[in-house]
Amino acid sequence: MTTPVSCNEIVDFAFHTGEAFILIALVMGALMALAELMKPQKVETPKEGIIDAAEIIRALKDAPVWFALFFAGGALIWLARDTLSLCH
Repeated sequence: MTTPVSCNEIVDFAFHTGEAFILIALVMGALMALAELMKPQKVETPKEGIIDAAEIIRALKDAPVWFALFFAGGALIWLARDTLSLCH
């Protein structure tokens, strides 16, 4: 027998989970930035030219975990907003 789930329960879960993901992402981002500041710096020569699509894809592939968590949290909050509008 299935248990019915109300829209309010789905919205509450998605919203609070999204909030948690965003908070975790912000804390992780701050800690990773602090760790990056603590390690010795290498001097890199800047590249000249136009940024192409391959560089953007490489940058997204190498993005830190907190970046993905932040966008997952935003997606969950967006889901909560849309679900609430569909239920009423």
